[in-house]
Order: sequence, then structure tokens, then C-alpha cells
Amino acid sequence: MTNSESEKTLRPPEGYTSWLDYAVDTLDTRTLEIYKLFDDAPPGRDQILAAARRELDDLRAKAGEHAALSRKGREST
Repeated sequence: MTNSESEKTLRPPEGYTSWLDYAVDTLDTRTLEIYKLFDDAPPGRDQILAAARRELDDLRAKAGEHAALSRKGREST
């Protein structure tokens, strides 16, 4: 099995629908928390994870819009 074949079959960990969901949920925030420690209002882990989750959700929404627009364009031709 080649490396590219194994990448195609590698499933996300149990309980996750995608590797992106897993990455967001297990995001290591320690470095950012330390870096921002002396800010007036340093973000907590929950805030950082929520921001990452919103960004992923926005990306998925944009991808859905793009897919819908692409389908609509193909249907009208």
C-alpha cells in the first residue's frame, strides 16, 4: 500500500466525523494562552476553542454556498 492510499483510508478517531473536528477539539492552546497572558483580557482555552469552532463552521458554510452555486451554474447550462 502506498502512502497516498493509506491517507485515503485513514478515518478520524472514534466520535469525530472529520479530522478537522478532531483538530479543533484537541487544539493545544497552551502556547497562545502563555503568549497572551499579560494582555488586558487574555483569552481562555474555551474562548480559543470557540473561535476555532466558529471559523471551521464558517468555512463549512462557505464551502456549502460554493457547492450550491457550482451546482446551480451547472444546472442552468
